[in-house]
Amino acid sequence: MTKFRFASMLAFIVMAVPVVAAAQMEEDKMPGKVLFESRCPICHQLPEPSMLKLPQWRRLLATMQLRMQQSSMAPLTEQELQQVLDYLATQARQ
Repeated sequence: MTKFRFASMLAFIVMAVPVVAAAQMEEDKMPGKVLFESRCPICHQLPEPSMLKLPQWRRLLATMQLRMQQSSMAPLTEQELQQVLDYLATQARQ
């Protein structure tokens, strides 16, 4: 019984690892993640995406857009902003 249980757990792990790795690779390809990780730390420490709910992220990004304009920085384009929001939607607190 113990050998069967061990073999079953091992098989599950072996099958699950590629699925988790594939999901991580897809997330890493998200353009919003790249923007989030490259633009946000220009001015401040990179926040943890799971620290806020998506509606809070929307409000915060609107504020950041205004602050960038006030600082004579180029704000995110509408497309870039949507890409960041799409990424944060996958990571935000529920």
